[in-house]
Amino acid sequence: MTHDDFVPLRVLSITDNPHEAAGGADRVSIAAFDPLTLRQYHAAVVTFGPGYRDVVKRIRRHDDLQVYLKPIFLLNTHGGEIIEYGRAVLDGEVQGGAIDRFLKDHEAVITGINTHIAQFTSAPQEHAAHQYGLAVKAIRFIHSRNNPIQPIRFPKSIYAYSYPFIDILITGNHYQQFTLIDFLENRNLIEGTFVDRVHCCSFCYASFLNFREICVNCQSPNISNEDLIHHFPCGYMGPESDFIRTSKLICPKCRKNLKHIGVDFDRPSQVFTCSVCTHSFQEPGVDALCVNCGKTIAPEKLLYRTLKEFKLTPLGEASALSGIVYSLQEELRDNIEVVSMDKFNVVLNLEIERVRRYKKSLSTIVRLVFDNYADLLTQLGSASTALSRQIVAEIADFVRNTDLVAFIDDRTLLFLLTETSISNAKIAMDRLTKRITALITENLSVGLKLSYKSLALDGTRPYNEVLKELAAHE
Repeated sequence: MTHDDFVPLRVLSITDNPHEAAGGADRVSIAAFDPLTLRQYHAAVVTFGPGYRDVVKRIRRHDDLQVYLKPIFLLNTHGGEIIEYGRAVLDGEVQGGAIDRFLKDHEAVITGINTHIAQFTSAPQEHAAHQYGLAVKAIRFIHSRNNPIQPIRFPKSIYAYSYPFIDILITGNHYQQFTLIDFLENRNLIEGTFVDRVHCCSFCYASFLNFREICVNCQSPNISNEDLIHHFPCGYMGPESDFIRTSKLICPKCRKNLKHIGVDFDRPSQVFTCSVCTHSFQEPGVDALCVNCGKTIAPEKLLYRTLKEFKLTPLGEASALSGIVYSLQEELRDNIEVVSMDKFNVVLNLEIERVRRYKKSLSTIVRLVFDNYADLLTQLGSASTALSRQIVAEIADFVRNTDLVAFIDDRTLLFLLTETSISNAKIAMDRLTKRITALITENLSVGLKLSYKSLALDGTRPYNEVLKELAAHE
């Protein structure tokens, strides 16, 4: 059923009161609720109570986009406390019993979400119980709400933060929400702005850490500290316990009474003493005890997780509409060796040095850009997978064993063509771009903006300046 079939606005009330559920055709008890029923409605209103969380999970984890994407509102008649995590997987909260007024005020929101849903087509990946299926559901939720997803502080989680809608999709370990976020970001489907950074256990990834001062000799946290006292007249310096005599401070060296701090003495620092090995020291060590798994980790060996607020990229928008989460990078890696940018930069720097030293070798670097790759995926929909594989086949046929390939992002490739003059590189690239363009324009009647820039390596410029000049040509 499409959005146009909904006349007028229909809302299903899912209530924890079975007597109330029998009161009308648009009401159902929690026990009798079937998520597929939502296909016939614009939205659901769930009554706050013991079973409402399970209802929300059943809806959001469903495979049918006409179910899991539907707006869900919470009817909170008794003023129950809803944690921020719960609000993040809902589309609003109805306080008291003014549900008709609330729905009227939110009609534009409900209609807007259903309009987005009507734009989506069901895709095989959406039903798959793996990262690709979850990825489609995640980006379609972001697209349908037209809002970024934000991490929230979540004290009940050992990971300190949560992305609630991503988390609610996960049926296993809650850490998988961050794995899914990485999956989306690495494929250029989402882009984020910094929110926070947290320390993580390098064994279980939890952020429930206890940072402790420890003995530098035996690493025991069973240490105590006291002030050091410096007696000005005689120069003696020692722990405060050496000076305490009944209620007075008496210098153990010269036996004089210490009366005025800053005049007779001062406290320049502290001294720590280990209760296990009796070692004394002025600067304690630090370790982190993971409260979740019990492992002890040195601070420099802890992992870090960067939390961001994410929105869809143009490629993410296209993938949400088509239902296809396709990575040109992954497909190409299955056919040829694709290196990381770090490795590419190292080899490029070595090649520049080789050219500079021997002055006989000719090598060329090329930057190939699929300018409207995201738009192409949007227009082609499910046919984009087959097309992308044909493009990959052309690139794989073009690359020699001695060439180096890396991705800057999902639409930009770098080629290091060794022992290839810039004139020969241009001939080869013209042939490649012509063949790729022909795949699209001749068979699919969809335009592709494909461009490349090439530079000869003459050994006079470092690799970062070469890459900067290539990028400046765009």
